[in-house]
Amino acid sequence: MTVEQRIDAFIRLGDAIRWALEGRPSALPTAIAMAELENPWFTRSNIERMLSEIATRWLTPEALRPWALSYIKSTDDAVEPKRVGVVAAGNIPLVGFHDLLCVLVAGHALVLKPSSRDSALMKAIRAMLIGVEPQFDGLFELTEGQLRGVDAIIATGGDGMAHVMRHYFERYPSIIRQHRNAVALIDGEETDDELDALGFDIFSYFGLGCRNVSLLLIPDGYKMEHLLGRLLSWRPLLQHHKYANNYEYHRAIFALNREPHLDLGFALVRESEALDSPIGVLHYHQYASQRAAVDFLQRNAERIQCVVGNPSRHECVVDFGKAQCPSITDYADGVDTISFLLSL
Repeated sequence: MTVEQRIDAFIRLGDAIRWALEGRPSALPTAIAMAELENPWFTRSNIERMLSEIATRWLTPEALRPWALSYIKSTDDAVEPKRVGVVAAGNIPLVGFHDLLCVLVAGHALVLKPSSRDSALMKAIRAMLIGVEPQFDGLFELTEGQLRGVDAIIATGGDGMAHVMRHYFERYPSIIRQHRNAVALIDGEETDDELDALGFDIFSYFGLGCRNVSLLLIPDGYKMEHLLGRLLSWRPLLQHHKYANNYEYHRAIFALNREPHLDLGFALVRESEALDSPIGVLHYHQYASQRAAVDFLQRNAERIQCVVGNPSRHECVVDFGKAQCPSITDYADGVDTISFLLSL
């Protein structure tokens, strides 16, 4: 397959996803229902949101073709095809799709080990892709067992799992990712619209994504009442039993330990500079100056996936509300996946 054929196939996959979400006949609704049963954190609205993001932000001619052709100039395959194993996470729906896309667009064969919590959607995507381009049938393999006969590895998991995978796959060219979080840089000049958008960065997908904001950096003396008030529209999260159980559990723990915190009635807010926060808990850390805030971000750069803020006032930040809307050129951990694949 030429790169143009591969690009065209994914554009048609994007069309198929959009049409299915619009109600045209498709097997995708059945897969969505199965995914809800497979993983209680995967609600229909969150699954459909992710599918829509993939289809409208990545799998369009305007996004996909310039991105792919910026790496692969020829209409012929630019690499000697390899078998690339991908170990996908299962924290949010289809979180491994970007790796899937990179491997196949680069001209390699994919051996995908989906998370047991996200297998139904990956199976559906494979079927839809082969439906629009049958040549992918021999290039896209799903496995539930060990990855065998691969030439390179891309794997994502928690910190403990990443350590194990680095050891297990040490003989292979690899990208091994571990847990990260997003941070919001607050300076006190935020508009209500920006604070409303920040709620999406914090609570979308129940805060389970590595691009979800778990820590607010706020200036000394900042009054948080208004900011926290803008987050109250997310109170319906309590209707989800697993989220509610996490909130109630941590509320009880904080009370037993007499840990200072603010209770929003659906989320707990405590002062901590820890980047990782439990489900239903938001951290905040005060900084004395802009320089101090930048120093904090630099010290923790290897644990931060992205920084949310106002790009007109701060460099290298993602605009409010866009943390969970990465473009096709946004690579996890800042590692260029396509360049890695083309170097094999």
